[in-house]
Amino acid sequence: MLNLFRVCVAALVLTGVGEAADNLPAFLAKVQLHNFDGYELTPDGAGVSLYRVPADLLGSLSDAGAKQMTHARCSEIRFVVEDGATLEDVTIHFKSNRNTTVMFYRGDELCGRIGLSEKKGEEPYIPPSLVGKTSSPGARDKACEIALKPSRLKRPAAKPAEMPAGPQPARRFPEQVCRVLLDSGVITLTGIEGDIRPPRPEELPPVMVSYGTSISQGAAATAPDRSFTSLTAAALGYGLRNLGCSGSAFCEPEMAEYLAQQPGDLFLFEISVNMAGKGFSVEEFRSRAASLVDQVAEAHPRAAVVCISILTLGKVDRSESPAGPVPEYRKALEEICRTTKRANVHFIDGRQLLSLSGLAKDQIHPTDEGMAEIASKLVPRLQAILKRN
Repeated sequence: MLNLFRVCVAALVLTGVGEAADNLPAFLAKVQLHNFDGYELTPDGAGVSLYRVPADLLGSLSDAGAKQMTHARCSEIRFVVEDGATLEDVTIHFKSNRNTTVMFYRGDELCGRIGLSEKKGEEPYIPPSLVGKTSSPGARDKACEIALKPSRLKRPAAKPAEMPAGPQPARRFPEQVCRVLLDSGVITLTGIEGDIRPPRPEELPPVMVSYGTSISQGAAATAPDRSFTSLTAAALGYGLRNLGCSGSAFCEPEMAEYLAQQPGDLFLFEISVNMAGKGFSVEEFRSRAASLVDQVAEAHPRAAVVCISILTLGKVDRSESPAGPVPEYRKALEEICRTTKRANVHFIDGRQLLSLSGLAKDQIHPTDEGMAEIASKLVPRLQAILKRN
């Protein structure tokens, strides 16, 4: 099956907001945009703001969900330098409303990293449709802009010995595939220079599509590559399509339909402590989760659809008789997976992946150690599922 995320412009045109391909900036043809599937042209038509989902889907999500889906999360600009050209000639121009983390890879090797700095005294660029929707008291908009030359990024220092490593990563990308990973902020591309092309399908790994809460998004990890979803995809040899959604992941019907339409070789759903926390009844969760799982499993009969129940929570799982909706949510998801007629649906109890010692002070989000623990326990289970599926 054709992977739409392996064809940069086609991915945007087929599932974006409906602009004609001729209206997109020509520089987009130089690269593949991974984990971006929606866009909005700048008023002058010379640039393009990129979202993780199509703009017309944003209105069907919660306010928090819509806001998060406009932010880059483990999103990538991928390219291959043409024969006879050099990486030194490549420059990527973009703006962000946050201190976006930028990580540059050649194949699987991390070769450079930088965090964007705010330009004091300048107004941040906000796409017209998002004006008034992107800033909050705890996360104000910032004017960040860069003419990124990947060849000049400094190689990061080696990880300290005490840093949790997680499972051993597999080989995923050939060395010629250059990857600029972007995490945080609304990204607006304004130009790309250099003699480069998008990677070909045979130069790309299979795709793991992840949907879930801030834990799947990686919001509590100290770096994008330390989330459990990033660690898991790397260990399996998959690229990561990160649709984690901090403060949301409400399994909306429109989101279920969208996920069913996405190309992917493995689907991982961590659902959904946020529904429990926001007062959705167990039956509402059951209905929404069952529909999501069934639609995706039916649309992708050859892909494993793996559901992870609510991970270990300190305020719930320290009690011998936990109260509240969380135990019922876990039971409901297990029953959905056990009773479905879809043979490619699988269930994993989230409590078996994370110990109480792996939780941060809020007793909800995993620390880096917790993220590594989840991935280390999850990977062998997924490997066994993939062998059977």
